Amino acid sequence: NPCFEVRSAFLLGKLLPALVAQRIHVRYIPAVFLVAYEPEAAVRENVRHAVEQRLALMRPTPGSPSVVEDCICRLLYVLASHPDWDDAQPVATLELFAPYIEFYISCVCLAQNVSLLFCYAGELKAYRSKGASDVATHRLYILSELAQYLLREKSMAANWPLNVYPGRLTLPAGLFEPLPDTEKAAMPRKPFLDPEFITRRAKAPAASKRSRAKPAFASASKNGGSTKRPQKPANAAATAASKRKGKGKAPANIHSDEDDNDDEGMDEDEEDIEMSSVAETSDEDN
Repeated sequence: NPCFEVRSAFLLGKLLPALVAQRIHVRYIPAVFLVAYEPEAAVRENVRHAVEQRLALMRPTPGSPSVVEDCICRLLYVLASHPDWDDAQPVATLELFAPYIEFYISCVCLAQNVSLLFCYAGELKAYRSKGASDVATHRLYILSELAQYLLREKSMAANWPLNVYPGRLTLPAGLFEPLPDTEKAAMPRKPFLDPEFITRRAKAPAASKRSRAKPAFASASKNGGSTKRPQKPANAAATAASKRKGKGKAPANIHSDEDDNDDEGMDEDEEDIEMSSVAETSDEDN
């Protein structure tokens, strides 16, 4: 929804409280991670806090995976049915969908569970989407390898060990059905993940990977651009005061970033007040 109030009211006022209070089924948890493209950082951080502090602690039984760890398969199932998926542009589609999985990883993945999540994602290729077309199942396998690739990338960046998960995993029976042994044996050995995506990702500098989810002004700063508006020249009173003190520039505290933000809306009376206060300060210094 283009309206921030509607998005915030639904996500923070209805969906998350209902999930935390366990008033609705865990099948709705994947909707929380679709906030990856939310333009308001505060909403994303509220979601992250709720996942880390509340949902990550909810387990069906002691010692079992948490509800957010278990929902990685549900999230990939939802993404495989997303209307923005374009089979004609595989690399562009992967680049479009990777931030959803990256946001999930940033909220859920830890050194203690990275192997579990990696195994969950890989287990999908032993199943097919229940009641869905072969196209949807093929997309699911692509997303399975994409999730494993991003989890491996995260573990390498954080220097976490990625081991074989020793436990037994079960996928939601309402969404997936196991492949027969004959179909498992006939599954192609060729990777489902497009090699061009991996090549582009590997060539991209680490800084650009970290800045993908950041606002545009952050990248502009890294590329040599300025994130601030040009500084306005010091007013006449400040210049005169600095010359009387024998310095070639105005005092450093005349224009802070906060002052620059306020200058545009300042009327002439406020400018006169500011100039007179600077002159009085300079006279006291002298």
